[in-house]
Order: sequence, then structure tokens, then C-alpha cells
Amino acid sequence: MKSTSLAQIAIRTLALFLFYKAVEFGISAYMQGYLWLETKSVPVDAESHRLLGIARLMILVSSLIPAGLAGLLWMTAPQLARWTVPADEETPPAKLPQSLSSTLLQVTAIMFIGTAVATLPKLLYDFQKDSRRDPAVTIMTSKAFPDALLFIGKIIVGGVLLIVVKRGGLIAAERLDSPAD
Repeated sequence: MKSTSLAQIAIRTLALFLFYKAVEFGISAYMQGYLWLETKSVPVDAESHRLLGIARLMILVSSLIPAGLAGLLWMTAPQLARWTVPADEETPPAKLPQSLSSTLLQVTAIMFIGTAVATLPKLLYDFQKDSRRDPAVTIMTSKAFPDALLFIGKIIVGGVLLIVVKRGGLIAAERLDSPAD
């Protein structure tokens, strides 16, 4: 199997996962709002109706961003796979384990970054909801703070993995191309 084929499969798997998470978030958030309205015993006034419309719009946007990212990843998977693994020829058997491991690490890095970006709308939504209740709230005092740390951590881990694999891949390729002592 070509390394780029493996990378393309992994990137498209990530796209399917992001699409699933977008649909899951959209359905669960919409159902929570619907159930809240069903359990409310007093009629909804104009201001509450306006806020409910804004909340529905935010849910829609928060679902469309990861779904759009999933579509973008699906469509650009061949290009991302070629970027991840520069050579598209069959890998010689001696270099195969190193090539596959670096490919998997690079795709894992893209997955970390992709899942972090997909959680950004929910993170912003949760922070906005907290700041509406208390205008003095900061990201550090918000209930969204653990999610913000997770977002930053995924971006850092993905970025570090990409840097390490790219630098390590160049060093390893030089070692394999040099004549044996």
C-alpha cells in the first residue's frame, strides 16, 4: 500500500468523525432547547423568543463549521495526503516501517488539530453563554476553561507532532540515503 493511500484513508476517516460530531452536537443542542420549551410552564415573551432564535442560529452555525471542515477535509484528502507524504511511489521494504510510522504520526497530528478546530464553536458558545449570565466572567473563570485547555493542548500536540515528524523524517532520510559504514 502506498503511504499516501494510507494517509488519505486516515484523513477521510477524520472527516467522517467530524461530520458525525457536527450532527450529534446539532441534534442534542436543538433537542435540549426544544425540551426546555416543552417544560416551561409560562408563555414565552418576545425577548425570550428572540433569544431562542439567536440560540438556534448559534447551534446551526456551531454544527455547520465542523460539517464544513469535514467536507473540506474530504475533498482535499488527496492533496493533504501528498503534503503529508511527499513521495507517492511504492516504498522500498527497508524504508516501509519508517515511512508508515511517520505517515501515521503526521495524520495523527492533523487529526489532533482537526478535532480541536471542530470543538471551537462549542467552546465559544459555552463561553458566550457564561458571559451572558455574568458579564465579569473571563475565560479563566468560565465553565468553558477546561475545554479551552483541551483545545490549546490539541493544537500544541498536533503542531509539535508535525514539526518533530518533518524534522525527524529529514534526518532519518539522510541516514538511510547515506552509504553504510
